[in-house]
Amino acid sequence: LRRADAMDGATLDLATVKAATDDFALKNKLREGGS
Repeated sequence: LRRADAMDGATLDLATVKAATDDFALKNKLREGGS
């Protein structure tokens, strides 16, 4: 994680996100919409 100057939160680089989500695999997709 690194602090972004223009944002109030931390940011992740794309390589980190791709590794954590198995390259955006559908099996890791969160639910859409509410219940």
